Amino acid sequence: KDRAQVLGGFMYTPNAVAAASVATQGKVPLVVFNAAGAGLTERSPYLVRVSYTQAQLTLPMADYAAKKGMKRVATLVSDYASGQDAERTFEERFKSQGGEITNRIRVPLDNFDFGPFMQTIKAAKPDAVLSFTPGGVVSIGLVKAFKDNGLEAQGIKLLTLGGEVDDTSTLPTLGKTALGVYSSSFYNPTLDEPANKDFRQAFTKAYPKTDIGVVHVQAWDAMHLIHHMVKATDGKVPGDKAIEAVKGHEWASPRGPARIGAATRDIEQRIYIRRVTEMGDALVNRGIDQYEAAR
Repeated sequence: KDRAQVLGGFMYTPNAVAAASVATQGKVPLVVFNAAGAGLTERSPYLVRVSYTQAQLTLPMADYAAKKGMKRVATLVSDYASGQDAERTFEERFKSQGGEITNRIRVPLDNFDFGPFMQTIKAAKPDAVLSFTPGGVVSIGLVKAFKDNGLEAQGIKLLTLGGEVDDTSTLPTLGKTALGVYSSSFYNPTLDEPANKDFRQAFTKAYPKTDIGVVHVQAWDAMHLIHHMVKATDGKVPGDKAIEAVKGHEWASPRGPARIGAATRDIEQRIYIRRVTEMGDALVNRGIDQYEAAR
């Protein structure tokens, strides 16, 4: 009703899906900052995404586990669409490389007690646990249960898909309990490239009391894309021309090389395997491996 030229934001997939029909009716570009549901860009020809898809994070973690000689992995995921997708995607990729899944455990979204599940996994003696939880107190509870139940002491590794050791929420709360936990993410805080260095320097100067995390990188790239739309259309930003302008667009992001797929309107990007490490007085998700141009 306000005749907005661009719609942006959308933390969760259902919200983006609901707005997609409005974007189509109004022929207005819709830039998704965070929602990660599969097939989201198919909901509207005016929708473009700068965040990630769950598969982009999960497939590299399966490849990394296989590359590092892990043969037997247990999966432990929250029982909702994204958790189920992560479980299925990891299992298919890992088994295709000769891996075995020792346990498939789905837990309710409101579950906070992971102790019994950890004991079950511990008895199976896998090489690692692949976990997916939605963040917050649930993810904190999972990491603590993994450590408290002696899985790390038994030599089992904890492989996560980001929420369990998020840079700005769970990691500061967990503190040293998070040491050694692996994660898959499109952002590597320790990336030694000019775009990341400049971004972190400028962000810290503007917001000295705020930790930098993936949501800030997503917002930065979303604004870059909107700026590109405005520049490419001489400030008029008509929907069809604005969307055409970003198809195939490439830029140097703080996350590394980024590109909007011409056919999918989804971001194509580098994915990092990270490990929580002490760097001076701080705990950091330090990048230890990377996978290029994940689609």
